[in-house]
Amino acid sequence: MINNEIYLRRKRKIWIERHDCKRNSNATYIGALLKNLESLGYCLSEELIEILYTFSGKELDIFLNDLISNLKNMLGASVSYHPMYPNFPEQVMELSDAELYLNAIIHYLTDGKILPSYETEERETENLWQKQKVISYGTKEEFAQMMTDLILAKSSISETDQKDLEWYLLHEPNLLEQIPREIPFHEIKAFVCNVLLKRLKIAKQEEQERETALVSEILFCYLTTATDVLRLATVSSGGDSSLAVPVKFRQFNRRERRMLLFLLENCKNLTEDMKRYRERFIKLGERLHPGEYYDRYPKTENAFFQLRNGIKISTFAGKIEEYFTTYQLEPLLQSLKKRPGEFARRLDRLMRTFEKEWDIILKEFEVIADKIATPLLLQIRTHFLKRFKKDTIKERIFFPKGNLAKAHIEESVLPELEEECCRQIVQILEETLIKIYSKREPMGKVYVAPEFCDYLVPFSQRSSSRAFRTVVRGSKLSISEETDFLRVFLYWHDGTERTDIDLAAVVLDEKFVWMDHISYTNLKSRKISACHSGDIVAAPKGASEFIDIGLQSAQKAGARYIIFTVNAYTQEPFCNLPECFMGYMERHSEWNEKYIGQRGKLYEPRTVKNKIDLTANTRICVPMTIDLLERKLVWMDMALKHMPSFNCVENNAHGIIATCKALLHCERPNLKELLTLHIKARGEEVTEKTEADLCFDLEDGITPFDTEIFLSEYL
Repeated sequence: MINNEIYLRRKRKIWIERHDCKRNSNATYIGALLKNLESLGYCLSEELIEILYTFSGKELDIFLNDLISNLKNMLGASVSYHPMYPNFPEQVMELSDAELYLNAIIHYLTDGKILPSYETEERETENLWQKQKVISYGTKEEFAQMMTDLILAKSSISETDQKDLEWYLLHEPNLLEQIPREIPFHEIKAFVCNVLLKRLKIAKQEEQERETALVSEILFCYLTTATDVLRLATVSSGGDSSLAVPVKFRQFNRRERRMLLFLLENCKNLTEDMKRYRERFIKLGERLHPGEYYDRYPKTENAFFQLRNGIKISTFAGKIEEYFTTYQLEPLLQSLKKRPGEFARRLDRLMRTFEKEWDIILKEFEVIADKIATPLLLQIRTHFLKRFKKDTIKERIFFPKGNLAKAHIEESVLPELEEECCRQIVQILEETLIKIYSKREPMGKVYVAPEFCDYLVPFSQRSSSRAFRTVVRGSKLSISEETDFLRVFLYWHDGTERTDIDLAAVVLDEKFVWMDHISYTNLKSRKISACHSGDIVAAPKGASEFIDIGLQSAQKAGARYIIFTVNAYTQEPFCNLPECFMGYMERHSEWNEKYIGQRGKLYEPRTVKNKIDLTANTRICVPMTIDLLERKLVWMDMALKHMPSFNCVENNAHGIIATCKALLHCERPNLKELLTLHIKARGEEVTEKTEADLCFDLEDGITPFDTEIFLSEYL
């Protein structure tokens, strides 16, 4: 089965059934459809138009309504935008500070019930011709492969990916015979298993016996460690498969208890694995009652007994730590070779601890390098590429597990390593990656667009927000040369009570020094061409705010970075709101230092470049940053953890600047580097798209936004 909302959003494709009949007189209907699509910046491929000629008028109406509705939701065009000052930006720039202040005070004192009353003036037409994005005809096979790629991803997938995948797992008729019997990433294993168990509950009675046998076989293939089983129990109880946050386990029925105990009984290194999450397994044991099934699952009951009674359990990690503290290199290396992934993660510490024996360490590491997961090899390669450089940024950024994009920033205190040592490590890693990639299918002649160096490898999409275009955090999107100013928009609805969401921007210079800000406390900048549409503090029927930034003016004034933030001033986090999203438009108008964007409609869907749904359990979001010097937009999608009692951009300055600085300078591999390794292993690079068998481009072939393909096929 195909869900065209998913297909359209992920691939800009749809599937419709071909009719074996003559062409109908549908030119008028189809013309109206194309005109509607044109207003949103889209058009249909020739193949789709030909199929639509065989549709009846009623079928065309259904198709039109579904397609337009999906596109409007993607772009944020499904709502009406009514800012405080309807003739923004000119109106804000011309009103006196006194009038702006009095309007705000009256609005605040009435809890948002009274807004200033101004007649909406007719806006001048802006020439918004832009190249239309083509919606192509898709296939059932490609849709199924897209979902399979998500299942086979070698790193975490986002909540949006999970929802798309869940729909497919529940609705695909012949899924259980087709689904891969091996899944590389443990979190996805648990997620898939939980959805398959849901599928059993809704299966038709005549299919129950067959599907139960197949699901049992799949669970036994997937869940091979105690942590895998813990993840399944956690997900089925409404928790997160990353195990970032403890969950209260639900009551399991007798059949479910036997299934979980059976899976645990067949796990290797059971007791050691369970000790890693001792408290959670004890809580799980209270739900499973393993003592009732001692005769069937003695190993599992014994493991729970040891955990409950605090019996000392010897672990791999404990032995490794002992070898480090007692400087026993030989047994340390022999132990780490048994677990190559642990060897890789501890390589930097090994080189620092045994600096005189690094040639021995590298010799042993080279032996087991090809047994390490490729995502880890890539990350370690990037780490050592600049590990020895003294001018490397001194702040490090970490992304904790869980559903929130809460970065942890700390000063880098690692001692230096010899340059030659780092170079040898990088060489081993590159040779190993090329060796692994060479075993995959040949790529032929490959074209890779130069812009791919601006897009990062999607190692972890766990906390990524749902967006019109899925972008990996830290990636850079070019701003077209025709763009005079960026218009950023915010829209939200009240939650259970009055909700005040604020859009703001911080202006920094080359050295990340604060120059200015645009927010509800400063509607118009005195230093650059930038202004705010006015602060609305209640949204019972929906509310919107805008910020215009004149790019040329800001750069002339000495600005380098402009960081956008969204703050929930009231107590409700974004996840509790029925609707909250923001995005940005690239706009063009005759340049005017005073009025940067008066031409054209306030909101124009054709110019929307990206839109992000704000759904994190937080009250501060940093969605993006403009780098004026490079003329690129850096995708942040970050949520700040600490929040002052007076939630405004000025009080959040330290966290905002630190997050921006760390993310801009963090070292992570980009897609160009990844694809270069693949080409060395199994392809030939060409400089012209017309010569290529396989094309990686921003619009043609595989794009940087096809994250599921990179997660499954190229990591």
